[in-house]
Amino acid sequence: MSFYCITIFFNIRSIKDNLWKIIILTLIAGIVWELFEIKYDLIGSPFGTIKYNIDTIKDLIMDTLGAVFVWRIIRSNNKNDEYKHNVL
Repeated sequence: MSFYCITIFFNIRSIKDNLWKIIILTLIAGIVWELFEIKYDLIGSPFGTIKYNIDTIKDLIMDTLGAVFVWRIIRSNNKNDEYKHNVL
């Protein structure tokens, strides 16, 4: 999601308008975070166990759903802004 916020802040339309790029960037950020958890032993269960695997998959799914949710909100706001500009 942080990559998406950066694209909005700098008004980078090529990424802001492409959901797949946002999902891929979010998954990359999530995977980097999971590697960080492994390196600094921040995981709640031993590496490679079913509990660990479920937690990792859940984290990556929630990251992706969060990115899609924010993308939908921003897209709907952009459509409302375009409508207001066209009407005025």
